[in-house]
Amino acid sequence: MFIMSLYFRLTLICATVVVAMEKPALGQVGASGAEGVARVTHVHVARDETRRVAGLGDEIAVVVENLDLLLREDRPIRLYVDDRVVPELQAEIGRGRLYFGLVRHDDAEGFWIRSFGRPRFGATFFEVPVKVSVGVEGGEPIESDVMADSGERGFSLRRIGKWEFAGGLLFLLLLTIVVWRLARESNMIRDREASGLAKLQAELSFHGPYSLARTQMMVWFVLVIGSFVFIWIVTGNANTITASVLGLIGIGSGTALGAAMVESGKEDPREATLQELSEQQRKVENEMGAADRGEEETAGVRREGLGGQASELAKQMNALVPRSESFARDLLTDVNGVNIHRFQMMVWTVVLVVVFVHSVWSRLSMPEFSATLLALQGISGGTYLGFKIPEQQA
Repeated sequence: MFIMSLYFRLTLICATVVVAMEKPALGQVGASGAEGVARVTHVHVARDETRRVAGLGDEIAVVVENLDLLLREDRPIRLYVDDRVVPELQAEIGRGRLYFGLVRHDDAEGFWIRSFGRPRFGATFFEVPVKVSVGVEGGEPIESDVMADSGERGFSLRRIGKWEFAGGLLFLLLLTIVVWRLARESNMIRDREASGLAKLQAELSFHGPYSLARTQMMVWFVLVIGSFVFIWIVTGNANTITASVLGLIGIGSGTALGAAMVESGKEDPREATLQELSEQQRKVENEMGAADRGEEETAGVRREGLGGQASELAKQMNALVPRSESFARDLLTDVNGVNIHRFQMMVWTVVLVVVFVHSVWSRLSMPEFSATLLALQGISGGTYLGFKIPEQQA
């Protein structure tokens, strides 16, 4: 009995192994019943079979040999790029092909960041060769002939359109030139002076010192609009302004507005001195006119003395007019030299600018700063305004 029982058990095991070997697994039997595998053979843009480059917004067609093996699983079919599944993309089937619309979803943020973020100048700056495959949800990607280095069968993701990049670069270049010219040749980001000083400043063609608050406001304006254009060019997404960005713009604008209110509410002693010197200058000019009408013997001597007085008064008036020394010095100093509140505000602005640019370049999105960091920037701006009340500009 024992020998018979052992014989039957061995027979059952052998039969089970034979059945298991003959049972078709995924990708092992073709539509005709012959043995085969499901395999990606070609990938192209849906509307043009000759195009092997696609970007966000395009639809691609994936040609799969023995496609019915995948369809048999009755599970959603996903797209794989470089062996990573693209979240939220599900295949549509037609004409024996799988179609995927390349759309950036919030849940796929990490995938698109890895694929398109941190573009390096070189051969892959505009287009990135990739391996493309498909697979059922919860499974593994099937074999693919479309590899990153597969020559004519290769496929690439378009990171940045060349014409779009050229247009965006031209826009940023023009914006930079306009802002630079306006900053140098106008009072757009300079301290505003009282009417008398401002008039004399214009007559002498002097440019006043740069304003730290207005410069910060301009920095955030240029940075945000430049980042907006860059992200839009790469992703096509125009909804990229975050709450943190609005907070930074608000802090910069509020600081500039507060600085303007402080400046307008302060009495500048230089204005009174200028008025006094202007009165003296008018008197001297009147006396010079009277001297010209006097006797010729004494007119020349008297006019020479009055001319010396007028020249001295003009020098004193010119000395009252504030003028720019250098960009960095204007931002960091007043009559007392470098001030800690100005230095602190400038350093924090530079730090946030670096973080901002890194986020845009590497993540293709504007940063989300914490409420604590925004509060710190606001405190820095408030401290600057508080110290500005008794401050005198160099």
